[in-house]
Amino acid sequence: GKLASGGGVVAVVVVVLAGSGAEAQGPKRAAFDDHLPAPQNASSSSAFAAAAAAAAQRRRGQERGLQDEADEIRCPMSGVNYNFNLADLPAGWVKFYDELYSHETMPNNMKPGNGDCLLWGAAQVTYGSPAEVLKISAMGNRAKIEDENPLWDNGVYWYISLGLSGGFSLMGDVLTDPGDKGLFDCIGRLSWHLNGVGGYRAGCTLDLDNSQTWRKIGYYGPAGVFCDDSVCGYGSILKTDGLPMFCAGSVCTSQECCQSARQCNVDVCAMGYLLKPPSKLPPFCATFFCQEEECCIKAPRCKASVCSIGFHLKPEGMLPPLGQPVNGCKDYSCTLEECCDESPYCPESVCPGNLTLTTLNPSPFCSSFDCLPEDCCSFAGICTPSHCDIGYQLKTIDLPPWCDRPECTQAECCDVIPPQQNVSDVWFVDLDLRRRFVGGTITWAPPAPSIPNVTHYAIYMGNDLRFRTNVQNVTYGTNSFTVPPGFVAY
Repeated sequence: GKLASGGGVVAVVVVVLAGSGAEAQGPKRAAFDDHLPAPQNASSSSAFAAAAAAAAQRRRGQERGLQDEADEIRCPMSGVNYNFNLADLPAGWVKFYDELYSHETMPNNMKPGNGDCLLWGAAQVTYGSPAEVLKISAMGNRAKIEDENPLWDNGVYWYISLGLSGGFSLMGDVLTDPGDKGLFDCIGRLSWHLNGVGGYRAGCTLDLDNSQTWRKIGYYGPAGVFCDDSVCGYGSILKTDGLPMFCAGSVCTSQECCQSARQCNVDVCAMGYLLKPPSKLPPFCATFFCQEEECCIKAPRCKASVCSIGFHLKPEGMLPPLGQPVNGCKDYSCTLEECCDESPYCPESVCPGNLTLTTLNPSPFCSSFDCLPEDCCSFAGICTPSHCDIGYQLKTIDLPPWCDRPECTQAECCDVIPPQQNVSDVWFVDLDLRRRFVGGTITWAPPAPSIPNVTHYAIYMGNDLRFRTNVQNVTYGTNSFTVPPGFVAY
């Protein structure tokens, strides 16, 4: 065989596989004519696989040497294309070659000499009919293909081998003999003889030297114009479905490239998430489908800090209204109603023994449905002399073992110390001369020194201490009192 090269022939090693002489059936390949020629002189499918591996290794080496070249020009289509309608070519493309496969192809027929890009393709037609759909085609940098071949360009391996053939392949292992007889990835190969005869192949369909139903097609034209984000104005994004391979004119239009952008709505947010506040929502979603991370925030969860005095956090794991909302609160801030239950008041009965309610007014609240001593109770205070002010002393009778509350009161613990002095110079003149009635003014001298904690004098009348009547209580510091006439005395 021969390897395509720039204008000449390079000898290559051909692997001959020895065997029994039986032909091995090659693997079936998907192609527009649905067949692949079987390898010749192969003894078994494993031998065929070995040849395939060798070809793949050659291809990888050629790709490393050629495919790394950067493309200065980007053509409308890349790679090998199938069933391309010529009516879809963008503006500015001109046909430079259109002949039957039976027509003798010259090197200049493959080189238009104009345009940024060129296209070679093959169409299967009814005899005498024009080509409308290219069964196989490829585009590439015209200047490079005309001047630098063989080379990789635009995802395709291109070659023009004078005296042999010209064409392209998805693989780098082109075997020109004189047309490309490469077996692997046959669907991606096109080859036209350049040795004075027609043909040779279109994809997996071979031996087209005299075909009257296949046509060789060539076009040249400007580099491609492609949709990008800059085409789409405010409120629109690149199409997610139906984005053209290339734009039809010299400038892309929003009608070709763009669609209306969507806006966030609550349906985007899964359970447990809320639509972001308006100030944080994007005006439009970045893609056709709004994403949860664009539109939503995690709903807040109930915390004890939500519950004010007199309320406690609802239990987890129970559906509302008994428990907290399992998917978070309904708004950006949790509410008392969502998260909290009213706490019961502590009853005195919850405090055993020497424990007492921590406070009495208001009574403390329990931390849950059930009141516990730690919610409500503290150790009761014990009376000591320090609880008694001047003029008071610890009770000698009915002193409680502990007080009603954590802090003892003087009333609980203390009695007034009885005064040790008396008034003096008591004087009374009865001016009511009737029997059993009295009336007049009582006077007295106060005790000396003054007695602390005394608030009033008690005035009694009677025959003795056992039979007496309280006439009046007067403020301490008063030294007289007038008994009204008609007061009945014992």
